[in-house]
Amino acid sequence: KITWKDAKPIEGTTLHRDSAEELIKTAWAVVTHHSNAGLLAAMHGVPVFTVDGVASLVSSGPLREIEEPRLPSSDAVRQLVSDVADWQWNAAEIESGRMWSHLIEEGVLQ
Repeated sequence: KITWKDAKPIEGTTLHRDSAEELIKTAWAVVTHHSNAGLLAAMHGVPVFTVDGVASLVSSGPLREIEEPRLPSSDAVRQLVSDVADWQWNAAEIESGRMWSHLIEEGVLQ
């Protein structure tokens, strides 16, 4: 959900306050530059158009094909979701402090 109270729509668009998951349920496609919304769309069987980020691995093609998008196989989406889960920190890395050190070094935490 949009939580920024001063959020304003971009000219020519509509600003929705629903969650991405709710919006994706009725979407024809999701167009994004680099976003988790692309992965969420693929997981829900909605075509995703992106050139960067993890969802680019299951992109439905160039944006000019939005009227007839190619859908990735459910096996490809399942494999991608599995791969994404494997890329996260494991319990030993968290317990040892390695994850926290990395996040501090990257400026994500102080």
